[in-house]
Amino acid sequence: MWSGVKEWAHRHRYKLGGAGLVVAGVAGYLWLVPEHNPFCKNTNEATSAFSSQRSEIGVEDDDWNVSTTPTERSAANAQQKASAQRSRILLRVRKEFAVQAIQFLPLLHSKILRVVDFDHAYDQLRELKRRRSAERNGDGEDGSKLDSNQLWEQIKDSSFTYLFVTTYICSVMCTLLRIQLHIQARVITSNIASNAEATTEDFFERIDTDLLKQLVNSTYSPLFGEGLKNLATFVRGHVTRELSDWCVCDTNRLVEYDQLISKINNIRRSCEASIPVLLSSMCLLPPSERETPELNDGGVSSKVVGVGPDSLVSTLLAQTWDVVDSPLFCNVCVEAIDTCFRHISAKLREKVFLPSEGQNLAGEVSMRTPPIASLLPQIKAITKEILPVSPVASSGNVAAPKALSSSSALLTAEVRDIASGIALDALCVALFDAVEASS
Repeated sequence: MWSGVKEWAHRHRYKLGGAGLVVAGVAGYLWLVPEHNPFCKNTNEATSAFSSQRSEIGVEDDDWNVSTTPTERSAANAQQKASAQRSRILLRVRKEFAVQAIQFLPLLHSKILRVVDFDHAYDQLRELKRRRSAERNGDGEDGSKLDSNQLWEQIKDSSFTYLFVTTYICSVMCTLLRIQLHIQARVITSNIASNAEATTEDFFERIDTDLLKQLVNSTYSPLFGEGLKNLATFVRGHVTRELSDWCVCDTNRLVEYDQLISKINNIRRSCEASIPVLLSSMCLLPPSERETPELNDGGVSSKVVGVGPDSLVSTLLAQTWDVVDSPLFCNVCVEAIDTCFRHISAKLREKVFLPSEGQNLAGEVSMRTPPIASLLPQIKAITKEILPVSPVASSGNVAAPKALSSSSALLTAEVRDIASGIALDALCVALFDAVEASS
């Protein structure tokens, strides 16, 4: 038997040698490739489990690096925690802007309508129409027609004044509110850092104190009163001069989109020839040059308690006006105004001039050319959409406690884009980090 096996093995020795080489190669491949090696699989699982255990106890991979000292690792951990805390606070300030803006921007809208005053001209027009319908013999018709033309010119000037006043004051107020919130956040964060027992959560509690109410009231009270009236007078003069050749009662005069945008740009150039002059028309003055009345819906002013020369509010106001007096603030305001007018131009094109069909027979987009009289209500409606409208406006409380869980969703697209401007973000972060604005 054994002699037969030996003879068979000798006869097939080359085949057996080749088969052995194949088996050895396959075994080596399985051993060297990790995904086919069960030992490597067990090692990887053990390493992953070990890494997860280190993460649970708060040990980072850098802690096992022998090239770093314990002091360096502690400093790195402290820097990471400070960066995370800073990000949380900046995010919280952005949300706080939405909460505060949705509470007093609707109040601003009602005051703008009160200053521009469309109702008086429309009431007189209705009275003229009633009088004309009562007069059948035609006596006095020429005088009534003359009065009607004058009233329509007033409505034309008021419509464009309403557009520009809303854009300017919304842009400036949103910009200034974000700046003030970051200045206040920096002061609160510094106080927390100096207090060993304070935590990050203290910031979220302190930001709702009376400090913000006093700061907002001291800044925006004159802007809601005399500033709004002065701005309306300032803008109306430029609007009247630029639109003097547009007669509302001329039914043959049709307005093209490019013509309207050209008129708006001309008014902007005349109004924004000097941004400091435009801001001064809004009564954006330091507290030393004016009183600091408390804002309320009835227009009654009273001194804000706690605003003394040595108070924290006075310090924050001084820092605010230092920023307002800088050229950077003018640049940020121009960015905000440009953002708002981009929205206005897009809405005018889409809602007023583009036809519902979209294209003519030749496949080209044909723009509508409405008369001036039908254009004015559209301008008023588009302007009304710039500022948010909220039931909070009826309370008349500027800095009331937060009662809105999704304030950002209630803001208009114009306000959101103004508040998220690139230059404004950079300036706010620099103020929070106490970096010189000129750098």
